[in-house]
Amino acid sequence: MKKSLVVLLALLMALSLVACGNNDQDEREGGYEVTPTDLTTEDTTDTQELMLGENQTQLEDFTQAEALLGKSIVWPEDLSINYIIQTDDNQIEVSFTYQESNFTGRYYTGEQTDMSKLSAMSFDVNTDETIAGVSMNLRYPQEDSSYNSMGVAEGYSAEQNISYMVVQENNATGGELLKQVTEMFISAVQ
Repeated sequence: MKKSLVVLLALLMALSLVACGNNDQDEREGGYEVTPTDLTTEDTTDTQELMLGENQTQLEDFTQAEALLGKSIVWPEDLSINYIIQTDDNQIEVSFTYQESNFTGRYYTGEQTDMSKLSAMSFDVNTDETIAGVSMNLRYPQEDSSYNSMGVAEGYSAEQNISYMVVQENNATGGELLKQVTEMFISAVQ
């Protein structure tokens, strides 16, 4: 009886070791857990086509945007354009890069509030400032913030009848770069 019990326990231990070993092997062969070292960080922007919504049109340059806005756009050379999209009859969206930070900007003909759809409660700082003659609401994290690095500036110029929005997608802590780029973005419209 003791001999049967010992054999049974040995058999159970062997089966549990085999089962644990197979579980580890499954994880290594595309199983359950993905770690940052498993992810590829290859830049595929040049090879991927821009995904557009139903009513969106990619623009080659600002010629069509100028016609929509009824204004000239003199784009600053420092801002590297990724793409320009007409998102609807009244709005142009520009994705661009400046000092290794990514931005999305929007020009809208008419008054449009909350173009970013980003809640003011998500930011440490929520302030109103005049930038390039336009009253803008700026929201961004404080310098020591560790949970959010995005910033947004939104405003409307009654004189130009254009609403502006700039979202800094990364590194917006303190808001200084956001303010600088927002000024260039607004000043581009003449």
